[in-house]
Amino acid sequence: MVLRFYHALTAEGLPAICIDARHAKAALDMAANKTDANDADGLAHLAEVGFYREVRVKGFDSMLMRTLISARRQLMKMRVQMSNQIRGLLKTFGLVVPKGAGSVFERNVISLLEDEDNLARIILPLLKAWGDIRLRVAELTKQLVVMAGADQRCRLLTSVPGVGTVTATAFAAAVEDSINFKNSRAVGAWVGLTPKRYL
Repeated sequence: MVLRFYHALTAEGLPAICIDARHAKAALDMAANKTDANDADGLAHLAEVGFYREVRVKGFDSMLMRTLISARRQLMKMRVQMSNQIRGLLKTFGLVVPKGAGSVFERNVISLLEDEDNLARIILPLLKAWGDIRLRVAELTKQLVVMAGADQRCRLLTSVPGVGTVTATAFAAAVEDSINFKNSRAVGAWVGLTPKRYL
């Protein structure tokens, strides 16, 4: 919600700030009566006296990139959970699915179910759902590759050995703009990197 409101207000030329919710909550918790009206009055008072901590609102493109990464990650988790569920259900009936991923996994499951009509009616819909999720992951991966190819920062990051599309887009979406940091060391600290001697 904040992203949409903030960018809509700034697009109209209105001054807009986003304040740190934890900081504001700490100040508002001192009020005796907690009501919506008192909270609104308290927020107005915080803004009036300047007793707030401003936070940077990410750009729409960065949030879109982060959303794509998050959706892809969620579908990948679902795909793994679904394949593990299929393996577990088949194992209950003494059918062990050999190692393999992707189409190999699908072929292995189908071959195990050839003589198991009753079990196949239960497992095959799960296998179809797994296959659909697999296709959606591939679609989102293609979108991510296109998005990374269109972004100068991502192209630069993927030129580093060992940095792929997902890492580059995640880093570019998180950092967004280098002017938000005093120096390059501040970026490392913000991301959570520490010198090896502290590990």
